[in-house]
Amino acid sequence: MGVFIPKRCNLCGGAVIYAPSSYVYGGHEIGTFVYVCRRCGAYVGTHRNNPKCALGILADNEMRELRKRCHELFDGRWSNGRERTEAYAWLAGQMELEKCHFAWMDKEQLKRAVEILERTA
Repeated sequence: MGVFIPKRCNLCGGAVIYAPSSYVYGGHEIGTFVYVCRRCGAYVGTHRNNPKCALGILADNEMRELRKRCHELFDGRWSNGRERTEAYAWLAGQMELEKCHFAWMDKEQLKRAVEILERTA
């Protein structure tokens, strides 16, 4: 996919700024950067080894909670990189997506992933 640098919020269309992680973590610096929507406050972190590249799409509180729930249900399904890839491929098939990763899912896709993962737990 290359480097993803959001300019507009995928949730509200607001302008996005690039800031140190302390901007969203209450002054607590974790050594990375974030992209933050100036209008709604949605944000996404960046890769440690490529701090300009967003880890996914911006997320509000509900989306972050849905992502956590997806990982709670999903992460026990794999134990190594190959199994992880296969598990994501299985989920993509269940969701009728070409490929998937929770960081790139919108709110409705995350809700659907939770439904599928709860049903198949």
